[in-house]
Amino acid sequence: MTGRVETRQARGAGRSRTHKPAVVMFHHARFNSMEQLAVVARRGGATTVLVTCTPTGRLGRLSDCLLYRKRIYLSAPSEMASIAACLSDIVVADVQATEDMASAIPDSVLEALPQAIAADVRQRRHYSDKAAMARLAAEHGVRIPRQIPVASVRPERAIAELGLPLVVKSRVGASGRGVVVASTETEVRDAIAVLGPPEMQYYERYIRGRLTAYSAIVSASGIVQEVTCQSVRQSADPTFPPIGHEVIEDSELTDIGRIVCAAAGLRGPINMQTIKDEDGNHWLIDVNLRPFGTMLAFDQTVLDTAAAYLVAVGLTEELVMHRSPPIGLRVTLFPDDAEELVKAGRRAASIWCYVRRSASFWSMFGLRYPAFFVLSRLARKVGI
Repeated sequence: MTGRVETRQARGAGRSRTHKPAVVMFHHARFNSMEQLAVVARRGGATTVLVTCTPTGRLGRLSDCLLYRKRIYLSAPSEMASIAACLSDIVVADVQATEDMASAIPDSVLEALPQAIAADVRQRRHYSDKAAMARLAAEHGVRIPRQIPVASVRPERAIAELGLPLVVKSRVGASGRGVVVASTETEVRDAIAVLGPPEMQYYERYIRGRLTAYSAIVSASGIVQEVTCQSVRQSADPTFPPIGHEVIEDSELTDIGRIVCAAAGLRGPINMQTIKDEDGNHWLIDVNLRPFGTMLAFDQTVLDTAAAYLVAVGLTEELVMHRSPPIGLRVTLFPDDAEELVKAGRRAASIWCYVRRSASFWSMFGLRYPAFFVLSRLARKVGI
């Protein structure tokens, strides 16, 4: 089955290869950070391409027109082999993908990409497997919690070796999807039953401590920007990433981040989370090789992450003004903060929160992103 392709094209114009650089974004579940990055790429002079398996109705496709010049709708990741021809008439400058999609990108798509971009995507595909990413980090001396493949031992044996609570993880997942913190053997068994094939899961020892994060934007020549922070406000869902962060100074966390960046060898955004235990040791629990929540949540006069991304992927040669933000700065994910209020049933408060905060992002997103956000959420609500 071939995916549905939609594109803007002048009436009567012939189909030809465009030399305007393109940023291609593979989504499975829609991510605020990916959608925001699409606006940044467009405003930076790139054309944007969406490849998604998310069921999308007419109103949803209309909202996508605000962010993406070309849109490819698939029923499942297994259909991706059909899109190679769709990418052959564009000059791809960067590819970003959620883990579900990155893991399914076939070689036929890689062959349609420039050699350097294809090598980058091949790495992303391999390390979308969180167990493989953990092994890479461990090989470079980074501390990770002990892991046991689910298919190799029974739950009671895993509990005996790793204790309770016990983390059950899918090898491929993002933003808390595919992660269960189980407190009993019954919860462990229930998690295994809902997370998919056992061979695609692993147990992980639960580490108690403070959640911290390192994020960076990396170019071919090295790290352009980096941030170390700790969580100060949690999501209502305990498996979701925090929505409030405070910039901290932590040399060990910085060293871990730089080691993983060098080992992964990728351009663009990267984010990793650690647990800092009561002894002050960092345990790496997650690495995301894609746009992350805080990436575009900063005041750009304090940390110009939008410019850093455009520089890292070669879309501009303008100077990046800030290597890191000031210590103590607090940042809240946008529009996740408004969406948290919706989850709590505070719709009026969520609307005011969105209006108030969106004004501060006007210089980066303009009208396009707020219009997309409102229209796309309406589409999801009414199912059109």
